[in-house]
Amino acid sequence: MDTGITCKIDDLGRVVIPKSIRKANNIEDGDELALYVENGNIILKRNSFLSKYSMFLKEMLKSVSPSKKCYLACCDTNTYLTDGVADGTICTVPCLNQSVSSGIKFAIQNANNLDVIDVAENIPACKDQPGWYAKKLYVVPNKGAIVVIAGGNDTVIISDDADAQIRFALDTIKNIKY
Repeated sequence: MDTGITCKIDDLGRVVIPKSIRKANNIEDGDELALYVENGNIILKRNSFLSKYSMFLKEMLKSVSPSKKCYLACCDTNTYLTDGVADGTICTVPCLNQSVSSGIKFAIQNANNLDVIDVAENIPACKDQPGWYAKKLYVVPNKGAIVVIAGGNDTVIISDDADAQIRFALDTIKNIKY
């Protein structure tokens, strides 16, 4: 993959990631990056501060049963940290490690406080996962969201009990320190 950008390694083994790449991928000073080798390529991957909590978040989402026609998934500003979950099981919405859509990213970055957003139009849940849409977003500003995912024409109804459980999960995300 040719990006048109060439970097040199200095005598201490450091490489500067160009500002345009950092900006496009929301990489800021102090962010942790995972470094690994895959098929002979050196890969740098943004390490989400929420990623270490992904198992906890997945288990928490399993306890919430919002509706038979929708699934819950947790994401940060860039990536889903869990697959879609419904009725206590992992479902057929393979979100894990998928990129969030620009609409969801925008909502997370522009929310003022803990927001619950009913999505009026079909916003794709994942950047590259057609057919699944964000129907409701429970957003923690600049950190992440719990996304209610359903098919394009499916109506989503969240019970008061499920809503309270999701809000509890949001409070948990809100209180996680970087």
